[in-house]
Amino acid sequence: MTQDQEGPYSIVKAHYDATVNELENKIASLQQEKEELASLLAQVSGNEYECKISEQRRKCLWL
Repeated sequence: MTQDQEGPYSIVKAHYDATVNELENKIASLQQEKEELASLLAQVSGNEYECKISEQRRKCLWL
């Protein structure tokens, strides 16, 4: 490539690299958020089951 052709190419490449880097950071951030939400969902699901068992036990005691 000649000097004149490298100029526009380097600008496009720099923009492409910046965009790819930004998107990779966003993916990592969203992956972390997904893992946190999955963990919270697992905690809530476990608590819901325990609450149902507790409620059934209370109903049996009142009978």
